[in-house]
Amino acid sequence: SFAVKADNMALLYAGFGVMMGIGSGMAYGTIVGVVAQWFPDMRGFATGLVVAALGGGPLILAPFAQWLLNTYELQGTYMILGILFMVIMVCAALVVKQPEAVAGSKAAGGAGRDYTAGEMLKTSTFWLIAFMYAAGAFAGLMIVSQAKGITLDVIEDTGFVTQNPEMLAVTGVMVLAVANAFGRLVWGAVSDRLGRMPALIIMFALNCLIMAFMTLISQSFPGFMGALVLVGLLFGGYLGLFPSVCADYFGSRNVSLNYGILFAAFAVAGVAGPMVGALLDPVAAYCTAAVLSLLGLGATVIVSKKRTA
Repeated sequence: SFAVKADNMALLYAGFGVMMGIGSGMAYGTIVGVVAQWFPDMRGFATGLVVAALGGGPLILAPFAQWLLNTYELQGTYMILGILFMVIMVCAALVVKQPEAVAGSKAAGGAGRDYTAGEMLKTSTFWLIAFMYAAGAFAGLMIVSQAKGITLDVIEDTGFVTQNPEMLAVTGVMVLAVANAFGRLVWGAVSDRLGRMPALIIMFALNCLIMAFMTLISQSFPGFMGALVLVGLLFGGYLGLFPSVCADYFGSRNVSLNYGILFAAFAVAGVAGPMVGALLDPVAAYCTAAVLSLLGLGATVIVSKKRTA
């Protein structure tokens, strides 16, 4: 609501960029932390469900926002959405309570206590996990940022017959987005059954193989679309699993702040992945992603052998 009143770019950046960014980040970290505390024995699926809902929000909101734009124009739309979000979030926050300690539950990573942010940052485990997060997210962020252009190139290179290449490329983007959402749920549930580190070992191995053979796979358009599905599933899986990894290894009491710090690793990948995808040729970009996935696999094996942070 503040941003739409801005009459210069500085106020727009302050309102829409800084204020909304801070608010969204605080809400995201808090919600993930509370869910991790409420469901310690099915933490992967629970946090995956929340993160999937975060990704699916725009699909629900977009038609409503478009109707508001057509009816009330830009300023009215921002005012209505701002007030609506405030009412919903405040009312929901009043209902949700901090859970009592759950008897019999035990952190999968063997965290014997709850780490403060400062204590967490002093451990080697945190930096290994942060590297794992960045390495895992790198490939997905690289592909997501270039998805439409890559799909158009594959259509042209393979000679795939279609009357509307642009629409087919958009379909590729949508397939990636849907797989991303499902991956957050699927890998969260898998990690609850197998354990967080075994699930991540499988994910990094698959990521490495897909990136290593992406150029070969892309010689067939159906094969490329299948690879997009796998990339989306894996990318979503990293987003769904790492809140639980953070709670497992550093305790659930401070997980909201601790995961907020860990999420900076995702931000690093968010800059590096698209940059590599834009600057390097496809072969070099895929090789970079494959090497990072292999290194992430190695880091995961090391962390899996640590019983505590």
